[in-house]
Amino acid sequence: MRLPLPGPTDLAHAVRDVASAAVALGHAATSAIALVPRLELAVTRVEALLDRADVAVVHIEQVARDADAMVRTLGPLLTDAAALVERIDPVLTDAAKAVGQVDPVLSGATDAIRRVDGVLD
Repeated sequence: MRLPLPGPTDLAHAVRDVASAAVALGHAATSAIALVPRLELAVTRVEALLDRADVAVVHIEQVARDADAMVRTLGPLLTDAAALVERIDPVLTDAAKAVGQVDPVLSGATDAIRRVDGVLD
């Protein structure tokens, strides 16, 4: 079996293909180099955003700690307030009864004052 040997035309085609590939590689390299400043800017912006996110996380964690402290403080206060409401309810009921008992006394006193006014006249 005979192996084919490349001829001058094959060599010319190969050189042309290599030259085309080199030109394409040159264009790709130029495009990639043009992207470098934009990539640097993007990385800088991402780093700034990460710094701001870190600060925000610190603030959020502090707010969460403060909220936890408030909940722990308010829990007993709410319990005390509920107990006071339970104790005040019977007092209000007794006060309402007392007001109901005072009304007839006031009516009687008003009638007595009218009679005294009539006697004085």
